[in-house]
Amino acid sequence: MVNRYKGDRHVIKFTCRDQFMVMNFAQFTDRSGLRDIETTLNLCSSDLYRSGIKAIPKSTLAEANKKKNLLIYQDFAQVLIRQAKEAYKGQKLRLDLDEMVYAFDSSTIELCLELCPWAKFHHERGAIKMYTLVDLRGSIPTFVHLTEETVHNSKIMDKIPVEANSYLSYGQRICQV
Repeated sequence: MVNRYKGDRHVIKFTCRDQFMVMNFAQFTDRSGLRDIETTLNLCSSDLYRSGIKAIPKSTLAEANKKKNLLIYQDFAQVLIRQAKEAYKGQKLRLDLDEMVYAFDSSTIELCLELCPWAKFHHERGAIKMYTLVDLRGSIPTFVHLTEETVHNSKIMDKIPVEANSYLSYGQRICQV
């Protein structure tokens, strides 16, 4: 994927792999921003050395986050989802069903309008809406859709890739597809 999208072209030090490792570290340790990531990496750099995670200036991380093609990570996520689905393929649900069961939910993610002026959501608030479909057999997200505006769940339902004869739960409803 890195080669397909030329993600490491003209890169000297901070590769796509490095960015992936740093951003995962930030996610798992609940970092709140680039300065927080930079500070934590500097404090923990000797402990993180063997894991392949490097301390990096926030300006370098910001530039990488801005310039690297997000399709690299989107495609990689799809590979990981396929592997996770395969790992849970034969596992039974707690429900006495052989069919696939999915849960569908939406969440509003608040954003700072000063940093994301494109994300005007409602009454001078910045946000995006994330719609997620989860395979309940392994708690695996199989579909994620982001919008800048509030769209009713029923309008997103047309875009959801689910198998025939599966069950879909959203809100208080359960329906068979």
